[in-house]
Amino acid sequence: MKQLHLIDKTNQTPLKHIYERKAVRAIIMKDQTLAMIQSDAFQEVKFPGGGMNTQESLIETLMRETKEEAGLNIIESSIQPLGFIEERRISTVEEDTLFLMTSYYFMCDVTDERSETNLDVYEEAYGYKLIYITIEDAIKENEKALKLYDQEAPWIQRELWMLNYLKNQKA
Repeated sequence: MKQLHLIDKTNQTPLKHIYERKAVRAIIMKDQTLAMIQSDAFQEVKFPGGGMNTQESLIETLMRETKEEAGLNIIESSIQPLGFIEERRISTVEEDTLFLMTSYYFMCDVTDERSETNLDVYEEAYGYKLIYITIEDAIKENEKALKLYDQEAPWIQRELWMLNYLKNQKA
């Protein structure tokens, strides 16, 4: 899969340790809208998905995380890899550590049936919910949220970049 973008917020600071996290994100288009997760806490929108478990493939993670977070069931035969975004920033949890996040994006379709969500504790606290939104409106929401919550929710920049990428691909 090809790298689409790099977000580097380290200011080239040399760090002794690396903490890596891999995640997957589902790009689901339905009737000219995207299936997105919106939080009450930051009012941003993000693509359904999340972190890989040990011994789990990207596709297994994609299907599990989309079901847990959005209650949507991906049609496995529809999955098409799009690319990945790498984020590098100084860890706020561990001293002298680079936080390296790689998010793999997949285009996919879902069945019409909805499942129960199974949100993590922090996802419930943030008030995650599934919405359908146009690319243009999602970009506007994330531009507003980025101005207010860039430090608290650094993923907004990543998701905003991907939304603009998708919009430009359609043009």
